Amino acid sequence: MSSRERLVHIDGLRGLAVLLMVMVHAAATWAPSSPAEPTLLSYTVSGLGGLAAPLFVALLGWGAFQRPRVWAERWRQAAFLFGCQIVVNLSAPHLFDPFTPGILSLMGLLVLTQPWWGHQWNNLAPSLNMAFFTVQLLVLMTLLEPFQAPSAWDVRVSTSSLEVFASHLLLTGTYPLIPWVFFAAFGATIATYQHRSTITPVLVKTFTAGLFISVTLLIYALRTNRTWALPTGDALLTFFPANIPFLLAALTGVALLWLLSSTKEAFSGLSALGQASLSVYVAHFLPFVWLYQLDDRFGWSSMASTFATLAYTATWVLLGTLWYLYAQRWSLEFLLREWTRSPAGHVRSSEAE
Repeated sequence: MSSRERLVHIDGLRGLAVLLMVMVHAAATWAPSSPAEPTLLSYTVSGLGGLAAPLFVALLGWGAFQRPRVWAERWRQAAFLFGCQIVVNLSAPHLFDPFTPGILSLMGLLVLTQPWWGHQWNNLAPSLNMAFFTVQLLVLMTLLEPFQAPSAWDVRVSTSSLEVFASHLLLTGTYPLIPWVFFAAFGATIATYQHRSTITPVLVKTFTAGLFISVTLLIYALRTNRTWALPTGDALLTFFPANIPFLLAALTGVALLWLLSSTKEAFSGLSALGQASLSVYVAHFLPFVWLYQLDDRFGWSSMASTFATLAYTATWVLLGTLWYLYAQRWSLEFLLREWTRSPAGHVRSSEAE
């Protein structure tokens, strides 16, 4: 696979991830004003939307492996991502407290902790290393289980003190380091395979094994009359917290999406959007400051909420693509590159010129 092909392949996945993120947040913001039967949108949001964050984190792991950074660059990148997280929180008061850790603060923490989860991949046995890392993570999850927060959204976003902030960042928040580092490690594993011919069998095996386990868990849930999956609450698979069944199901989905992208170029049309994914992720929250009460104010039906969600998602696909094509220097991606560039990097660039 040429480097250009690989860029299109990865940027397409980034575009897909941010598209799904926008859809999930719009659907959560403009939920129907009255209870209704599950709709096609709700199933789509629950299924595909649940893969947005795992895919984002896996892509960060892939990118971190591609471009090692010195510590000065790490701190700058992490600070930038934490700052973006605060902007997101302030733009969505219906979802977060001002200092609630989220997906961007998780990414900042992953940048800082890469020596832990990333150094293991620099040898000739990436699949075995991923298995070893998974065992480490499972042991950590088991040991820290008594300190886990309840499966309730309000508890996980309420950040009343520095101690609670640290707890949410590491374990009890919406996207804590434990266990979400799992997906970053998976992305780093994929990055060790430099050619399509070597990564495709790994993705196929990962998808097949994950699908078998997930279907087995679904059958178990049906036979024991237990709810299979919920974002929060009492279910076999939960997103908040991300339990082991969720990790396996999400890994299965990420492997399938990566396989479709790398072999079928399924998402290449989203590559321009993918190159503005951070900008779109942060910016799509900004209108929520004024618009998040529209469904309550006008008593939207399920159909109206569905239309608003799809329209909002499509709008940001268009805006993100245009943003990358015509205003790259006004993007968060450009600011992040300039901000994280080390003084030594500036000197080398000047000498090269």
